[in-house]
Amino acid sequence: MVWNHVEIGVKMLSLQAKLELKNLLKSTNHSLTVDDFDDIVKLDKLCKAITDNDAPINDIVDMPVVIGGYQLKQPSIGVLEWYNEWYLPMFDHSALMCDAGLAYALSLSDTPDELWKINSKVRAWWRITLFKRKLGCTHEELRVVLKKLLNISDDENNDEQSDTEEDEPANTGKLIAILCKEYGHTAPYWLWEAPIGLINTFLYDYNARIEAETENIRNASLGSNKPPPTKSRAMKFKKLREHKATMRDKWQKMQK
Repeated sequence: MVWNHVEIGVKMLSLQAKLELKNLLKSTNHSLTVDDFDDIVKLDKLCKAITDNDAPINDIVDMPVVIGGYQLKQPSIGVLEWYNEWYLPMFDHSALMCDAGLAYALSLSDTPDELWKINSKVRAWWRITLFKRKLGCTHEELRVVLKKLLNISDDENNDEQSDTEEDEPANTGKLIAILCKEYGHTAPYWLWEAPIGLINTFLYDYNARIEAETENIRNASLGSNKPPPTKSRAMKFKKLREHKATMRDKWQKMQK
């Protein structure tokens, strides 16, 4: 086995990731190299999603980011709905217009009524084009700011993004109902005032609690009385199985 630089990384893996990696190596007779590092890191991340209870870091303070004289804040659910359902389909052919439109919406996080004044594609094009000119920054600089406000890290790759496409589409009404029931406040508050960082923190807490309660019931149940795991937990195992299958196929082909 060629450990070299990979050895240090392997020693820092979670216990489940070490067991999964050991089984993969045994079944494929593969020798680890530095080229395997990314796959192993993802394997560890997927294992930790199942075994760890550490919540992801979300920005709940919602400090605005200033760019080109504008203050951009985290989106609310309502702003994201406006962007994804109304604005994005009109300009999905232009990455710059898409990002500039999102930035414009984030500049109105505290005054969403302004969004309803953009009631046609022509008006949207003029409003966003003028906004874009006044930003005074490059497209890449704008993307950095948007990633920060949406809590998107640079190490998120296309594989991880495609994983989320398999999840069920969000039901905004159901989401708002859960937040109101579990954490109080009103529907308009969760729709238009609460920043997405705060909402993501509460949703992680809610899902983790439901998963834990379901697993406790499953562990105490026998046979046909055992309830199924939650959809979120089942999805975590599904993603882990798919990634292990990808690694196994890749390593087996290398042996031929």
